[in-house]
Amino acid sequence: MSESEREIAENSQIILDFISDYIFQKHKLPSKTGLIEETGITTPKLNEALTRLIDIKELNIVFGGEGKTGVPEIYLTKFMLQLIIMTQPKPGWISSYSFAERAAIDAEIKTLQEKVLQYDMFERLLYLADIPLEAAIAYTKLVGV
Repeated sequence: MSESEREIAENSQIILDFISDYIFQKHKLPSKTGLIEETGITTPKLNEALTRLIDIKELNIVFGGEGKTGVPEIYLTKFMLQLIIMTQPKPGWISSYSFAERAAIDAEIKTLQEKVLQYDMFERLLYLADIPLEAAIAYTKLVGV
């Protein structure tokens, strides 16, 4: 691997880590401008790394860009986009075509996700700041802890 390829790979990992951390900490999606400002990666090197991540399907542009001036590009990692898509409610009519076993499993998954959310809210007290931290504290008061 050449020096240039190694640098692109390193910058790509910095970008993926930054996007994940940014979303968890701020509950917002970062823009390209935000990536440049927060990571310190220069614009040309950031563009190379973003192109690589998009080409290998590890990063998605979920808003904007398209060459329009003043419209920010918003990025989301492959994993986060898949989670969003997987949690979208299915159309009501699909239940008449679903397997009975699948319906039972879906109900169990929903119950387990609700239980996991309780633990997530407490764990977030360890690493959040600002408004997300306030939401986590409010949740603990709500459940009586």
